[in-house]
Amino acid sequence: MDLILKHDVIKALQKWNCRDYESLTINPYEVLRDIPTIEERNKGEWINDTRYSGWTCTHCHYHDGNRTNKYCPNCGAKMIGE
Repeated sequence: MDLILKHDVIKALQKWNCRDYESLTINPYEVLRDIPTIEERNKGEWINDTRYSGWTCTHCHYHDGNRTNKYCPNCGAKMIGE
């Protein structure tokens, strides 16, 4: 799946000067083709892992002592939950 950011779509439409959508004469595929995509981010949680005196990412099982990280420094998963 390719994800695009809303502000990138707005910028692309502004580049093509698409203010009058009723008389749109451009090919929307041309606009969308040039918009950069972002990767879908994995999600995980920090779980208390007593074997390693710290926290473990549920996505990649990386061990970290800092539960306050919002992203896993190993796999980049976004931490959800508390």
